[in-house]
Amino acid sequence: VPAGYEGQTWELSLDDQGNDQMPLGLSEKDICKAIELRTNGQVKITPYFNNSLLEQNNKWPGAVQGLADIVLYTIDMNAGAQPMHSVLNQPANLPYPSNANTVLAVREFIANHPEFDAETESQGVVTISYFFNPATTLHMAKGEVKAATDLKGKKLIGNASIKPYVEGLGAASIAMGPGEFYTSLEKGVADGLVTHWAIVRDFNLLDVFESHTILGSSTAGINATCITWIMNKGVWDTIPPEYQAVIKEEFDWAGYSTCQYNDAVREAVIADAEAMGQAVNILSEEESAPFFENATEASKVWIAAAEAEGVTDAQALYDDWMAVLDKYN
Repeated sequence: VPAGYEGQTWELSLDDQGNDQMPLGLSEKDICKAIELRTNGQVKITPYFNNSLLEQNNKWPGAVQGLADIVLYTIDMNAGAQPMHSVLNQPANLPYPSNANTVLAVREFIANHPEFDAETESQGVVTISYFFNPATTLHMAKGEVKAATDLKGKKLIGNASIKPYVEGLGAASIAMGPGEFYTSLEKGVADGLVTHWAIVRDFNLLDVFESHTILGSSTAGINATCITWIMNKGVWDTIPPEYQAVIKEEFDWAGYSTCQYNDAVREAVIADAEAMGQAVNILSEEESAPFFENATEASKVWIAAAEAEGVTDAQALYDDWMAVLDKYN
């Protein structure tokens, strides 16, 4: 027991919008037990799933206000909360590494940029750990995409962070919830979906597609969504450094192991698509070049918005993030 903390206990809550049988939920339950064991029973974390503790749109303010001690938080879930962190969700102008290696990349990037911790802590929150959804891929309900020009006039479902990218390719961007994906693709409301392979499996979407397009390498995609575990800073600061280190190590493991699982799932779903006779086109770097050039142009929209919100030299930040991703590819 750390000196001066004898007899103290911390009863903490963990909020996750997913369910407790997903790989991440299983890992979270495991690390809560591990943290209790490794802190001599002094730090006890109770996980809550399915938005049972905080509503979906209340994750960031919930952590700030201490309504939950630890929160699984996706970057950009609450618009404007972390303008600097939004760089991590931007389309990439080079092939993405594997999902597991992307986690290693972001940990190095954050370690080299202490201003990210400052952005978060200035609002009363500490980031415990970072990880990513896998890189997103083009999944088409009709036809194939072998060149950037094949997307002109198409309607693609995608999140708000890739809207400038999609429109830069001459396509229309449609935002909708996962519950609407299948019907929209089946009925032709949308021509394609920009998402990662795990979602295709989780929402049973594979049979609605004809083809898939991957950029530059088998693991690459358009962008990836950064996910964090954040914690109320006031509570975090009451915990001794020895136990803070244990908490960070366990959450780092949970994020990394989830991404190793995602990498395995990607290969399995790709194999399923090919077995169904669907085209899986892995474009060469030369064929991918127009997509990557478009990402560079689309990033200028984020750069202008970020600098308007007070981010210093957002261009350099984006370039540095791309360089670290390239290192881990």
